[in-house]
Amino acid sequence: MGEFSRINAIQYPAYAVSADQTPVYLVAGDWNEDYFDASNLRYLFLPNHAPALTETMRIEYTGAYTWTVSTTTISVTQTAHGLSVNDYIYKNEANVWVFTNSPMATHQVSAVGSVDTFTAKILASNIPEADFFPICNRAACLICFEISAKYSRTSDSTITLDSVSHTTRASEFRKAAKEFCGLYNSALGLGSGNGKGEGQYQPASEFVDFNTAPGYPGSRRWVFHNDERR
Repeated sequence: MGEFSRINAIQYPAYAVSADQTPVYLVAGDWNEDYFDASNLRYLFLPNHAPALTETMRIEYTGAYTWTVSTTTISVTQTAHGLSVNDYIYKNEANVWVFTNSPMATHQVSAVGSVDTFTAKILASNIPEADFFPICNRAACLICFEISAKYSRTSDSTITLDSVSHTTRASEFRKAAKEFCGLYNSALGLGSGNGKGEGQYQPASEFVDFNTAPGYPGSRRWVFHNDERR
């Protein structure tokens, strides 16, 4: 599990899928996924169970989307770039290459020819196509809320007009944040939210007629993928 992963469910004991047994799940109080030792290593702590080495647990947890390296390469000429193979870099609109380890990188160095040339592969997200824009809208929503909060905290008692400008900008960014959050909530089948960018989840189950079925987007609630580890 990575830093941003969270456990959704734990089956214990976990039967083989071929056994066709009803899964047995632990309750939330039966595990602590944020247990750290003296060296700050993260562990899964089971306060009420002690599984034997011969037993199996099936853990369902969320996994963050990551960058994947494509097969498309670009040859770049830049004097004294100082890059090494596997370095992450960002290419801006002015075609200037900047060394960075940030997740915002656009390419990864695949080969270094000399101090003045290198080859880089394009990075692509492994987010499913249907979820890409909802995630972008959610990110824009949170960013706009942060900018709005910043303008709200900014004031200058000596310049009244400037203070009014800050208030207007805060209001504009908060409005934009709500619009982006609305697009995200709509894509996931959520309600209008609580006014803070957080949607109201619909019930986890529903009764339907035999001739109908829960339709999109009502049948798809989440934008993260699940991993399973045994």
